[in-house]
Parts: sequence; structure tokens; C-alpha cells
Amino acid sequence: MSDEDPLINRASFRFLFHKRYECVPARFTSRLVLHARGDINRAASEVRIDKSSGPEATARYSKMLFLILTACLLAVTHAGCPMRPTVEQTSSGRTPGDGGYRILISGQTNGYVPNAVHTISLQGSQTHERLQQFTRFTLTVHSQHAPNNPSARIGYFQLFPDSLTTFNEDCINTVSETTDYPKSEIQVMWRAPQAGSGCVIFTAMILENNVRWYAEDGGLSKTVCESTGTETSNETRCCACDEAKYSLTMEGIWSNRTHPKDFPFSAWLTHFSDVIGASHEPGFSFWGRDHIATDGFRQLAEWGSATGVEAELREKSRQLRTLIKAAGLWYPNVNTNTTTSFSVDRKHPLLSVASMLGPSPDWVVGVSKLNLCQKDCTWAKSMIIDLYPWDAGTDNGISYMSPNSETKPREKMRPITTLYPEDPRSPFYDPSGKPMHPLARLYLNREKIIQRGCSEEVLQQQVAELEVAENTEDTSRPECQTTDYSPWSSCSVTCGKGLRMRTRSYRMPEKAAMFNCNRQLVSKEMCVASIPECSGEEENDDDAILSRLESELPIYSISVFLKTISLWRSRLNCQFLELAIFLISSVVCMEDADPGPCRGYFQRWAFNPRKLMCTPFAYGGCRGNRNNFLTSDECSNTCGVVRAVLTGQAFNETINQDETLTDSLNPPHLPVDCVVTRWSNWSPCSVTCGVGRVTSYRTIQREAAYGGRPCPKKLHRRYRCELAPCE
Repeated sequence: MSDEDPLINRASFRFLFHKRYECVPARFTSRLVLHARGDINRAASEVRIDKSSGPEATARYSKMLFLILTACLLAVTHAGCPMRPTVEQTSSGRTPGDGGYRILISGQTNGYVPNAVHTISLQGSQTHERLQQFTRFTLTVHSQHAPNNPSARIGYFQLFPDSLTTFNEDCINTVSETTDYPKSEIQVMWRAPQAGSGCVIFTAMILENNVRWYAEDGGLSKTVCESTGTETSNETRCCACDEAKYSLTMEGIWSNRTHPKDFPFSAWLTHFSDVIGASHEPGFSFWGRDHIATDGFRQLAEWGSATGVEAELREKSRQLRTLIKAAGLWYPNVNTNTTTSFSVDRKHPLLSVASMLGPSPDWVVGVSKLNLCQKDCTWAKSMIIDLYPWDAGTDNGISYMSPNSETKPREKMRPITTLYPEDPRSPFYDPSGKPMHPLARLYLNREKIIQRGCSEEVLQQQVAELEVAENTEDTSRPECQTTDYSPWSSCSVTCGKGLRMRTRSYRMPEKAAMFNCNRQLVSKEMCVASIPECSGEEENDDDAILSRLESELPIYSISVFLKTISLWRSRLNCQFLELAIFLISSVVCMEDADPGPCRGYFQRWAFNPRKLMCTPFAYGGCRGNRNNFLTSDECSNTCGVVRAVLTGQAFNETINQDETLTDSLNPPHLPVDCVVTRWSNWSPCSVTCGVGRVTSYRTIQREAAYGGRPCPKKLHRRYRCELAPCE
């Protein structure tokens, strides 16, 4: 700069070194923040310049403005969104550390699932004596490899309807508070980017009060990389010289309480099959992401038969240390646990096990290539791993009880999430993005360390004879020897899917009891009857029920229904969909109790429309209909409204409560806030090379009324994007 422009010298350098994240000198208005969207022309037009200073001052200001905007653009490129409160909010400097606050991501703990919706939480530590609260926050995400690049694939935030969060209008990929009311936790949804997008970094700023705030330190910065499901992406070369023995316990969590959507009606079919797997070399794998299922694995995934996988593993015995087997968890013991043991060494540090989730088309749970060897050359003391469902890629079925439909050719294995398969019939599909509950949990505990040397000779000795572990037993113990398994029993049903089993016994029962042997003596797997599908099985949808409504309900009850519906529609302005749902539920309670074709005996309860009460009946264990309840209370709670309608109670109560209900549905004119859509995804860059723009927009869904919060003026935003230089 020349000496004749002292104003530019002083102002420019004062600006450039003003503050790390503040790119606006005090004498200019905050509207200069428009530089963050690359709109230099608009920014220049909105800077207030004192015209009385004359043309020379105006020229100096213009030059200085150019320098300021250039520096601001550079600052934005390198610094990203300002991670600090505004001057109006606090004049204090940042407090070192994270203050006990942290960023958490739901679901898979070892990374994000591509295209899945995760819940991102910002909260205080649970160990603090007081409930930590904060007033303001900023949460942003950017690419680890291309920070602050708006065209980078980093996913996008979605908001819960809790009025605690809003999109930051001055920064992309950023959310902030809606009010300064104290809060202890906030949550937002984050749709992860597609596969191959690399790692992303979440950073946050927390303002507790006007004197204390934290940003980007410790738990307020979290790097999340693409998950490989239950496969470990860490270095698999092991440096531990000693060997270790572990206990493995799989606990079933899956139930109609944790996963109520379309839970199998035939509860007696629910199970986790026998666990099968091995501890093995890093270069070996028999299932996991992008694997194509072998014939043996298909038998496991579709029928719960582990014999095929076991045979395939034995063929690869030179790459294995322990062949792992454990008894499955079968109804009514699905929510118990099964235990086995295995050994690992420097040459075989990885663990892979799998178990079928049944009934299902081809779904499994387990871990693949889990590394127990740590970077400090020791063995992990313990691990607790949540297990989620995987699609083996051998069957096209979408629900638990889907009929067999072979996938040809077989597809690659991949994890099932709340958004894959993107089909409402999937029992795990949930477009709201709520985190999926785990189906099972794996507990690994190191039981002992076996001292070994680090010489090459010891390493060669580790290519030893394959160990086989069943439950907690080493199969080589003579006291625990068993007979061969009996032939498989016939399928338990005459149509559709059922179970078959086989048994064996200890050769020396007295010694086995004396030595507390714990080998598996009963083996079960799913089977399909000679008639693959039961008649009427496919007619189980709500449309079919509605179409049969008139024929299935007694004529006297239809007249009561129609009167009640007419009153409800005229008085309460109910939607037809709600009425249809009510009618569907009534059909369930109007069906006759059906024991089904199986030969079991389970006491169940069904609503009897003639007696107008719930009565017990003997259920065979499969099929039947939906008028089937575990307890009398469950039956009464579900069918009580039907009883009320059939006796006319609902009709009379509706008349008596008409005025109250009508008032409740027609409240006084309360303020109605404006509702806008979330910001759209950023458009592709407007150019194929050089510098262009990306744009995003939102639309008004509902205008404000009765003094509610008005609609925002800003419905479009744009940002600078930079691609490869044009040749």
C-alpha cells in the first residue's frame, strides 16, 4: 500500500487482525456478512459511506472495501462458520475445554451409515452434580477432506418439531437455537451422505451465560467416518505376543416391545439361530458388507441352519484359530442369552460370528472382522456391541413372514436401516429418522492371558489344529463327548414356515453332570412345509379387510356403526381415514376365535361378539387370526370400544359429550405461526469449471394468522462454489 492511503493502511490491517472469526470492522454494518454468500455487489451497495467526505474519501473507501471483501472471502474459506457468540451476547473470551458438553451420534457407534438418518445430540455430561444448561449453541458439520466447501458431500440436517432448533441463516450446514431459554439437551436429525463420501466433522459452540462459553474443544468436536456396519476398519495387523481367551455372550433384545412394527404374529417362530463363526486371520472373512452369500451362509440366513457354514469354515481351518458355536435363542427364551468361548493370538486376532434373526427372509445379526488386538499390543479387556439386522442378499422378502422369493443373482450383503429398504412394509422402516433399537447385544470378556514369546517360531506354532468350542465347552474333553444328532424331525406345520429339531445326548451322562458339561444337545432350524403358503395367507392387508367388512360384521352391529359414524362425522368432523382404522380394528374383534392348524396348546383370549366379553380358548401355536390376545386385559383394552359400540354406549356417550368435543375441536382463534419447508439440498454448481454458485430454497407451507410468527423474507440462498480451473 502507498503512503498516500493511510486510511486504507490503518483500517485494512485493523480489520485483518481484528478477531479470529469476526470479519466485519466496527465502522461497517453487520450487513457485510453477505460476503459469506459471495454476493460482493450487493454487499458493496449496502455499506454506508459518508458522502460528505468527498470523492477522494469515497475512492479510498471503495479500495478498502475491495480489500475487506477479499480478506473476508479468504477468512470464510479457511475459518468456516463463526464458532463464537456475537458481541451482543458476550464480551468474554472462550473458556478452554468442553465444559462437560459433548456431541453424540445415535445408531452405529463406529461411524455413520450412508444415506441413513442419525440423531445428533448436544448435551452435558451425565456425571455432573448439577443439571448443565445452556442458552445458545451453534452446531455445524463439514467435510474432513474439503472443509467449508459447500459442494462437498456431508449430508444435511433435519429438525425435530420441538421448537428448540432452527437453521442458521448465515451459515450452511449449521443449526442454532430458536430462543435463549435454558436447555439441557438439543437433538437434530442428520441425513448421512452417500457411500464413499469420507469422514465428516461435527463442531459445536455452547454459550452457558454471558460470561462463559465453549467451542470446538474436546467433546465439542467429533469426527465421524463411514461405517462398515460391524466390520472394523482399524488396522488388523496385530503386535500382541501373548494369546488370550474370551467368553462370548449374545443376549437377545428383540421383542414386540422394542420392535412393535409388524412383529411376527406367530411368536413361537421367533428366534436367533445357533451362533456360528470363528476367530481368524486378517485375510479371511466369510460374511459382511459387500460379501456374496455362499450356499452355506444362505442356509443360515434363510433357515437358521449352521451346518453349511460350519462345513465351509472347516475347509478354511488353516486360517482359523477357534471354530465358534453356541446354541440359539428360541421362543420363549428369545430374550435370554447364550454363551461360548474362543481364543485369539497374534496370527488370528479377528472375530466373526453370525446368527439368523427369525422368522425372516434372509436376515442375520453378528460381527465381521472385529479386531480384539489393540494398538498398544494388548488384548481388549471387554467389549459390548449392539447388533443390528443385515440383509444376506439371497431372498427378496421385505417382511418377517414374506413367502420365499429367491434373489437371482444373489446381491451383496448390506445392513438394514430405518431407510433401507425404503419400503413401508419393512418392519424397520421409519422415515422419521428415530434411531433403531438393537436386536441383540454381544458381550466379550477377556478371561485369561496366555504368556507367549514374540519369536517367529512361536508365530509358526500358531498354525495349529483347529479348536472347536460349543457353548462354554472345548469339544475335546472326553467327559463331554456326545452321541451323533438324531435325524431331523418333520416340519411342525402342514403349510407355510415352521420348525424342525434334532437331539443328541452325552455318552457318559453321569460324568457329564459331574464335570458340568455344557454342550448343545438340541438343535433347531426353520423349515417350509410341502405346501409353501397357507390358503388365505396373502389376504392380510387392510384393503381386503375393508372390502369384506359388510359380510363379516353382523347386520345389527353395522347399523349401530353407521349411526355412530354419521354422528361422529357431522359433529366431530373426523377424517375418513381415522374411521377406516377404527373399522379395521373392529373387524379383528368380530372374528371367531381360530386355534390354527398347529397342534400346540397355548391359552389365549379372544373377544366373543355374541357374549360381548373376552373368553379364553386353546391356540395351536400358528396361523389363526388377529382376534388372539395373550391376556384378558389386553383383549379388553383392544376390543372395549367395539363392545361399547355394539351395546350402544358409544352412541349415547357421543351425544352427551358432543358439545364438549365440538368445543375442543373448534378452539378460539389462537395465533398460527408461519410454517416453511426445510431448506432444499444445495443445487449442483452452476458451472462445470471455475467459480460458480450453488443455490438452495424453501417454500411457505402455511401463512401466519391471528398474530402468529410471520414468514421469513428469505426463501432463497446461494453460495460460492469453486471447481477445477477451466482450461
